[in-house]
Amino acid sequence: GRIVQTDTPEEIYRRPINPFVAAFVGETNLVDGSVESVEGKFAVVSTQLGVLRGIVSSPAAPRKGDRVVLSIRPEDIEPADQAGGNVLSGEVASYSFLGDVGQIVFKSGSRAVRALLIAPSGAEKPHYLRLPPEKVLVFCSEDSDARDA
Repeated sequence: GRIVQTDTPEEIYRRPINPFVAAFVGETNLVDGSVESVEGKFAVVSTQLGVLRGIVSSPAAPRKGDRVVLSIRPEDIEPADQAGGNVLSGEVASYSFLGDVGQIVFKSGSRAVRALLIAPSGAEKPHYLRLPPEKVLVFCSEDSDARDA
C-alpha cells in the first residue's frame, strides 16, 4: 500500500483528496456524473440521481463535459418537504432504527443512496431528500483512479 493523504482524522474525513480516501475513512455514496457547468468553486453535474450542485474538491477544476465522481456522506443528507435544487425525489426502500439515528436506503430513479436521519420516528418515510451543495464533493474522474490504491 501507499499513503494517499496525511492530515488530522477530521480533515481527512471532511475533505478527502479523492473518492478512494472518502470511502476508506467512512461510509459515503459515490455517484458518477458529467459536468454541465462550473460556477466558481461549485460544479453542476448531471448524474443518475438528476442534476446536482457540489463543491469542487479536486486540485484541478473540472471543465464542462468532464467525467466526475461525487461523494456524499449519509449523515449530510437531509429530509426535504418538496422538490427543488439538489433535492432527490423517491421512496424509502429500507429503514433501520439505530437508536438516535435511522439509516435509510432511498431509491431515486434507477439509483439508491444511503442516508442517516437524526432522531427519526418509525413512521418517518421522506419522499424528498436534500443534498446540501457544500457537502457534495466533486472529484475529477482521474482522481477516482485511486479507488483501487
